[in-house]
Amino acid sequence: MNCGSDVLIDLPTGAGKTLVYSPIVADAYENDLRALVLTATKQAQKHVNTEITKFLTNGKTTIIFGVQEYDCPILKRKAENWFCTERKDQCNQENIVCGVIQAEKDYNESNLVITNFSKFLLAKDSGHYDIIVLDDSHSFENAKEQAYQLTIQAASARHAYESGIQGETFRMLEDFLNLDSEVFSRCIPPNETDGVISQEYVAGFVGLSTQYDMDKLEKEIRKTPAGKDRDVCLNIFYFLQRCKKASRYQFFVRSDFYDPQDWDSSELISRTESIANIINKRFNASRIVFATATPGDPIKHATSCSLRNYEQDVKLEVTPCKTRNYPEIENWFQKLGILAVNDIGDTRQPDAFHQAINLTQNVLAHRPERALVLFKNYRDQSKANELLSKTFSKERLFFLDSTMQDSDFVEDLASRSQISLASASSTIWEGINIKDLRITVIVSPPFIRPTVGKKQAYPQLERRMLTRLQQGIGRIIRSPSDFGTAILIDGRFQQKYVNNKNFDKKLKRQVEVLNSSQVLSRVNEILEQGETN
Repeated sequence: MNCGSDVLIDLPTGAGKTLVYSPIVADAYENDLRALVLTATKQAQKHVNTEITKFLTNGKTTIIFGVQEYDCPILKRKAENWFCTERKDQCNQENIVCGVIQAEKDYNESNLVITNFSKFLLAKDSGHYDIIVLDDSHSFENAKEQAYQLTIQAASARHAYESGIQGETFRMLEDFLNLDSEVFSRCIPPNETDGVISQEYVAGFVGLSTQYDMDKLEKEIRKTPAGKDRDVCLNIFYFLQRCKKASRYQFFVRSDFYDPQDWDSSELISRTESIANIINKRFNASRIVFATATPGDPIKHATSCSLRNYEQDVKLEVTPCKTRNYPEIENWFQKLGILAVNDIGDTRQPDAFHQAINLTQNVLAHRPERALVLFKNYRDQSKANELLSKTFSKERLFFLDSTMQDSDFVEDLASRSQISLASASSTIWEGINIKDLRITVIVSPPFIRPTVGKKQAYPQLERRMLTRLQQGIGRIIRSPSDFGTAILIDGRFQQKYVNNKNFDKKLKRQVEVLNSSQVLSRVNEILEQGETN
């Protein structure tokens, strides 16, 4: 950590960033400094633990998993993120002992901790670490926003209402949906895609909650069968509870970017009021190591993660040095073919989208290898699933929906499926390893919507989109023995994005531009060559 600067390690996906920072972390710990390593998944925590342990001569690491890994004495089953977040203070006041509370103690007292982004962001105290490593820091950019945000999609709430749920839960859903539709029609200004929920409607949600015995309602919801309908009902319950503490939260309604008049695709969002203050307290005076691939502008990436001013207040060192040549790094993607299709056009248009799915279907029908198909949103994914499910059996085709938030669960399911469909969820694009993945079809650029209630410049959103795009491509090459092909179908990839300054030159060298009729034969050549090498 040169002269007190922060450090950004920029290496290709799978190329060994953990091996670079592990001895630094071990050395810091053995010199009586407190060290914290943050990862996106439980599997990554285990991997990091193994690597750091190799460099320790004394002491040991403390691994703190997500709350869902611990038993909850109140729920009588595994703990739940939102339940713990909303009830943590009350549990401490009542001297309730559980794995989550013990993990909180370990987090604040241990000197070498490996945990996940969520634990760091939602912990009661900062922990006051001397060095903090953000492993796969590109995923942290998204986790930082999502950790403090509770989102309820109208379609999910309506589905729960129509699912046959009975009792007070059914009546609560009915009241909630009626008020939600009114918020959607009244609180989004003309020509905008999101708006602040006025105090009148926040009070309306508070009034709705007073119609029910909330303790009784919560117990009734928890007795319903596990699944996304129950999860939606619990999220609505927590949303109503937040409305009763309105001074601590902000409340927004957001319409669908591509169909602003579609209430079903709208979302109600509750967000913690002082996120910037929380982030500043979390990092405190710690030195930060960002471990990432394809971050685009490193200063903008580091600033987005930590909210530090790297132009003036803090120095950021980037390694490996860009002025030196490292053949092992430069040749990392030699077994990867990137095929940019030039004759289908903009997949936001219905005809181009159907052509894209037809091409996808043709490739997957002729190749038995594990494949991943990526989309910009769940709307496109749902349409594609309807079309592809006519050709592929449920055993081959797996649909990853928006309720699957546990990265480890998703990683396991995706690695067992032959074909996985996934939208622009950062969990899928950036955060997981899929075993023996050989084909990635990217139907559309994964643009990230601005944080609700904030105006963000297009270049900032484009940088994050390009990071996500390259991370999606990088799911294929995770070790020196991996090989495969990424197919970029939308015409904008070839016309604009693969030539962007934030598109890594190592990936750019692997890009071939061709028309859709040439794709299958080229895929065959790349995969057959990979098998023989």
